[in-house]
Amino acid sequence: MPVRDGAAPNKVLGVLVVTLDPQEFVALPSTFEGEDHLVLFLDGKGQVVGGYGQDSAMKKVDLDILTPLESGPGTVRGLGGDERWLAARRLAVFDPDLETDPTWSVIVAERRDAVLKPLARLWWWASMVCLLVLAIVFAVLVVIIPLLAQRLHSAGILTPGNLDSGGER
Repeated sequence: MPVRDGAAPNKVLGVLVVTLDPQEFVALPSTFEGEDHLVLFLDGKGQVVGGYGQDSAMKKVDLDILTPLESGPGTVRGLGGDERWLAARRLAVFDPDLETDPTWSVIVAERRDAVLKPLARLWWWASMVCLLVLAIVFAVLVVIIPLLAQRLHSAGILTPGNLDSGGER
């Protein structure tokens, strides 16, 4: 924006330029730290203008990463090595009435393996509980029932004659 002299409106004294650092306007929770999280601020051309996280030093996000995120959150590769990331992209609209809006966007991503780690741990615990239940059922069927039948038989309660008469003496 040109800065003009008040007395001579045609005289330009200088140019006022405002640059925005999106990192100054974002407060991330402390739990968002670490190598499994990533926030990238993109300009309209996919150039990375700032970010937080493991690979926030990226210079450009390829179109093959941006395209799947236009329809909503998804799993993408290329944000950090060959690993898969769960990511979402949102446009940061400054003024929807202006046609010259910079169409910046924000990508928030987390490593897929880090997201699924609690589910894998839950799966492991559920498997262990199922194995324990199966072991108990097996013990009841193979050990306890025959042992109980043997004791009933030795006490005279369970004899072939009692079984034919419906258990009556």
